[in-house]
Amino acid sequence: MSNAYFHVDVGFFPVPVKMCFTSKAFYKVLKDHGITAQPDMAPLELGIAETHSFSTAKEAIVIVVFNLIECVDNAALLASVVAHEATHVVARVLEHIGEDEEDFGEESRAYLTEWLVRQMFTACLVEVAKIAKRKENRTKVSKKSEGEGWPMPEVGKPVDDGGAGQASDPQQQSDPSGVEGPKGKTKRKARVDDQGVASAGSAHARLSERARSRRVR
Repeated sequence: MSNAYFHVDVGFFPVPVKMCFTSKAFYKVLKDHGITAQPDMAPLELGIAETHSFSTAKEAIVIVVFNLIECVDNAALLASVVAHEATHVVARVLEHIGEDEEDFGEESRAYLTEWLVRQMFTACLVEVAKIAKRKENRTKVSKKSEGEGWPMPEVGKPVDDGGAGQASDPQQQSDPSGVEGPKGKTKRKARVDDQGVASAGSAHARLSERARSRRVR
């Protein structure tokens, strides 16, 4: 979880405005500005975005925190949430400088709100791109761990590369007819049965019978 945060420019107004997307980053802002975190300062307890304001002996600070997971796939929702929080930021800035909103003027508030929305929405788009990239990387790692992309042997087709494929019918493999022996006679090849034992079959029985008949003579 990142603790990075953004600085939002509010022009000549002497109120720092920070923007972040995680609780860790929120507390980092507090620490960087010398504010001791209190139990009631926990962010994102009320919704998908919140605007917090703090005052110290040295300065006032405004922190806007977003939970983009809730609106990462909905651009309209994201834009409306940013505009909503920007309105709160304008109100907090005017409050800290002691300026009445009516005295500040509607057009001035509109320009300041527009400027804030432009920055905040851009920051959200940057963060959305990071979220999408992390999701893509996790998907790639997940697919790799599952073995996707590796060639898999097809069941039901003979495999001649020494791999782990399964032939369609092990009992119907081509049966060698034999090899030429001395004087043009044919010798039967020994076959390996299902238990892995070599057997010469009926040829061995015939040779044994011939040997016995010769001894009798």
